[in-house]
Amino acid sequence: MKKFISITGAILIAASAFSITALGASPNYYSNTEEFQLYYKGYIQVQGSYNNGGYNYISGYIRYSGGASGDTGRLYTQGTPTGPKDNAIYSRSHTYRDTLNPWAPQTKFNYGFSKIPVGSAWPLPSLAANNDNQTTTIIHEDYEIPASSR
Repeated sequence: MKKFISITGAILIAASAFSITALGASPNYYSNTEEFQLYYKGYIQVQGSYNNGGYNYISGYIRYSGGASGDTGRLYTQGTPTGPKDNAIYSRSHTYRDTLNPWAPQTKFNYGFSKIPVGSAWPLPSLAANNDNQTTTIIHEDYEIPASSR
């Protein structure tokens, strides 16, 4: 009986660590990790100086919704690169509480990046501005994925 409980406990612990991460050689990435089916840890970062497929990433956001903690809204990286030689990492992290209720709506994880073509004019215009005289085109990408595998 002790062996059965030990094996069952090991399986539950292994199954409860679920992670979605977009990592690679780029410093521009996000991650979403579910821990013990109780909460999620989200993270996003950008580095403005890095040429990522012909683009400089200038901001990112993460967002959780549908779980026990409600909707976080978009949680943006803190700060914005000052130019194409700015090597600083701008990031944001958040811990989101989930529910063990099997009938609760599935938690959703959203993330997104804002980027500009390499060689664009700096300093950047306000990301929220709708300026007709703006010479730099800011491209926004938004994605939604289930936060967990349940």
